[in-house]
Amino acid sequence: PLEGGILFGLCAIKPPFVVAPIFFALLARRPRVGMGIAVGVFALLVLSLAVGQWPAWVAAIERTLDEVGSAELVLWKQHTFFAFARSVATRKIAIGLYAVLCVAGAYLFYRQRGAQIPTLRLVGWLALGTIALSPFGYFYDALLLTIPASALWLCRERYETQRFTLLVVVAGLTFAWQHVGFFALQSGPAVGGLLVATWLLLELASSPNHGIREL
Repeated sequence: PLEGGILFGLCAIKPPFVVAPIFFALLARRPRVGMGIAVGVFALLVLSLAVGQWPAWVAAIERTLDEVGSAELVLWKQHTFFAFARSVATRKIAIGLYAVLCVAGAYLFYRQRGAQIPTLRLVGWLALGTIALSPFGYFYDALLLTIPASALWLCRERYETQRFTLLVVVAGLTFAWQHVGFFALQSGPAVGGLLVATWLLLELASSPNHGIREL
């Protein structure tokens, strides 16, 4: 767990990628994973001090978060749930909807404790959470969705037929939207964020009698 946490911490080289592992460590009550994440993030911090660009980096993060929150950024390129919520509602409402997603996801995740879930599906959950729960994530970040898509196919015998069919439809719509949104529409709400969030919740709600195995 400690070494795995350190590797997760290295995901902070792109900060949104470490959001889901932090959620995982907290909800799964794995303090050693959390310690490892802290060590990995601290190691990146120390190594980056020599670069001397921290003020510019912090300013870029603040600017990007503000642009997403104020909808000044081109939101259709985003695949996060917050981007979708912000593209259809005010900033305060979007934050509230994002909080509801986090609570719902946490509840469904916690229900899975103590049962047997293939490691590949767990990794898929982390990938879905990384995209859905991050403050911002562009279409190229959504390449991570190939992981839950692979898990869905390779672990297909572990799903109920109706749930599997529904997940395949949502996954298919997600990848279809990526292409339609990017090559054809290039405008409108960030529908990809809604689809990814739906995919995440459906995955977490699947097989409640086969929860998280000990890693």
